[in-house]
Amino acid sequence: MFRRKEKKNIEQPQPAPAPVAPSPPPKPVFTYSPDMLELQEMQMVESQTILDGEQNAAFSKLVQWLNLHVFCVPYLYFRVNSGKMDEKFSTFKQNVLRALVMEGIDLIKKHETLVKQLDNNTSSSAARSFVITNYINMPTAMSTWRSIKEHDFSTLLLKREINTIITLAVRDLKITAANLVSLLTSVDAIPLNYIPIIRFSELDLSTSEIVAARPICSLCTQKIIEIQQLNSELFTTLNDLTQLYADQSELSLQNQRNQLKNIFSVQKQFYDQESNSMMLTARTDKFEDLIFHPNFVCHNLISAFLQKPDAENYWNAVNDILAIFQIEEDDKPLFLALCSYVLPNFAAPTLKFDGLGSDNAEQQNHGFEFLATTDPIQCLHQIKTIGVRQLALIAQSFTTDWKSLYQFAVDFTDSQLIPSVAEIRQSIIETVLSK
Repeated sequence: MFRRKEKKNIEQPQPAPAPVAPSPPPKPVFTYSPDMLELQEMQMVESQTILDGEQNAAFSKLVQWLNLHVFCVPYLYFRVNSGKMDEKFSTFKQNVLRALVMEGIDLIKKHETLVKQLDNNTSSSAARSFVITNYINMPTAMSTWRSIKEHDFSTLLLKREINTIITLAVRDLKITAANLVSLLTSVDAIPLNYIPIIRFSELDLSTSEIVAARPICSLCTQKIIEIQQLNSELFTTLNDLTQLYADQSELSLQNQRNQLKNIFSVQKQFYDQESNSMMLTARTDKFEDLIFHPNFVCHNLISAFLQKPDAENYWNAVNDILAIFQIEEDDKPLFLALCSYVLPNFAAPTLKFDGLGSDNAEQQNHGFEFLATTDPIQCLHQIKTIGVRQLALIAQSFTTDWKSLYQFAVDFTDSQLIPSVAEIRQSIIETVLSK
């Protein structure tokens, strides 16, 4: 057999690669600066000089624009080419104008962002986080809290005033920048050999620079600092008040006993011996701060009364305080008068005034005084002074609910604890309530 000769792969010569043309050198990146050498070699002319100089046809449109935009004049000047007006200068001028337009647009965007970042929500975070609910019946705590909130509101108004001033200032800067950018694109307003240069850096002001340049902002800022310092002190007072009697030991009880004795010594001057009640001019803030404090020894009883303000819960609280605090006999009338002045107010009946009142001026005054009273002991004193039946007739002329106030006065007084009211209580029960 004949073997077929295998063909050998003969490598064909590859054609030589075509020569690669060299890449053109990259165009130099134009970097604008008002201090670049090309501009420094040109004459500098302020726009104010053009505005003040003799007008000619070459500057007529520019002068007209400057007169309409006087606020732009301080930020605009020109570089004047005294050489050839060739393509090289034309390209250079276009590059400068393009760079200035981009710088102006970026500045306008920055102005818009600056206004959006102004924070008008300036209420105190501490004020928002503090829970006042547990201390709502404590006059000192509520008074301090109201002062803090009022100061917060004042701070809010001051900060908004500053923000308004900043907003208006930034708006003016933005309008100026926008008008100057518009001028840069107005080819026919500027002579061909003039290159407009904008001082955009002078329009790029931070909020702190704007505030520093305006005395009213400095005054507002100083006032804010003073208010915040005062609020810090008030918060310290409020926190100290809320932390009182935190120790539920015998030591804390003794502290509260001492506090109650001090209250008695102050309130004696407001105690009316004749009616066994507190005068209307009495200031019982310290007493209320004590009994309504969450750390008060008998707080659970006071809380039970506040949740269900009736006579049973009232006397449970009063009798327990008498026992736990071991109130002396001489101080009992004053203590009962304080309790009557403060607590029954939460249980006072709601009256429907469906009458016209009395035609007699004196009786009219008696009626108003009686119906406005929420102190049961004082109610009994008024009934005793005017007469059970007489005051009932006066009250009936104002409201059909008059009897509920008589019942209120009886329920929230006790003949054994307050012997002086025993007779009038019995008279009311027999004459009015039993019928």
